[in-house]
Amino acid sequence: PDYATTLNNIATVYLDKGEYVKAMEYFHKCERIRATALGEPHPDYAHSLLNISYSYYRLSNMSQAIIYLDMVSKLIHFHHYSEDPSVLKRFENHKSFLPVSYTHLTLPTIYSV
Repeated sequence: PDYATTLNNIATVYLDKGEYVKAMEYFHKCERIRATALGEPHPDYAHSLLNISYSYYRLSNMSQAIIYLDMVSKLIHFHHYSEDPSVLKRFENHKSFLPVSYTHLTLPTIYSV
């Protein structure tokens, strides 16, 4: 997991520099490690998917951004993340970047962010 965090930090630097393709490369590596080491229920895995979604958004690739945001939506519905509300807040924040036609991506009704 420490290596995944390092990859995530490198990706974030590339993202901040506007080098979205390079950032995506590191975010995907981070996501694969977190999926294996931590498992899909872990909030850090959800954060990895959110990072990938945002990177696709920055690349103007809405179809891929939506795919990854939808994956997070499904994780939230299944695992809830009540002990880590940052996943829920970031999900809602990322959802706000999408066109109105994608409002079907929602949180379970038990949450109010």
